Amino acid sequence: MDRGSRSKDALLDAAERLIAERGFEVPLRE
Repeated sequence: MDRGSRSKDALLDAAERLIAERGFEVPLRE
Protein backbone atom coordinates (compact mmCIF):
# COMPACT_ATOMS: atom_id res chain seq x y z
CA MET A 1 0.00 0.00 0.00
CA ASP A 2 1.46 3.33 -0.98
CA ARG A 3 1.35 6.34 1.31
CA GLY A 4 -0.90 8.36 -1.00
CA SER A 5 -3.81 5.93 -0.87
CA ARG A 6 -3.37 5.43 2.87
CA SER A 7 -3.56 9.15 3.60
CA LYS A 8 -6.58 9.41 1.29
CA ASP A 9 -8.30 6.67 3.29
CA ALA A 10 -7.43 8.51 6.50
CA LEU A 11 -8.94 11.73 5.13
CA LEU A 12 -12.11 9.87 4.11
CA ASP A 13 -12.36 8.29 7.57
CA ALA A 14 -11.98 11.69 9.23
CA ALA A 15 -14.53 13.28 6.90
CA GLU A 16 -17.01 10.48 7.54
CA ARG A 17 -16.58 10.93 11.30
CA LEU A 18 -17.14 14.70 11.08
CA ILE A 19 -20.22 14.20 8.89
CA ALA A 20 -21.61 11.56 11.27
CA GLU A 21 -21.10 13.88 14.25
CA ARG A 22 -23.23 16.49 12.50
CA GLY A 23 -26.00 13.97 11.85
CA PHE A 24 -25.53 13.61 8.10
CA GLU A 25 -25.38 10.28 6.30
CA VAL A 26 -23.18 10.81 3.27
CA PRO A 27 -21.47 7.79 1.73
CA LEU A 28 -18.10 9.02 0.48
CA ARG A 29 -16.94 5.63 -0.77
CA GLU A 30 -18.40 3.65 -3.64
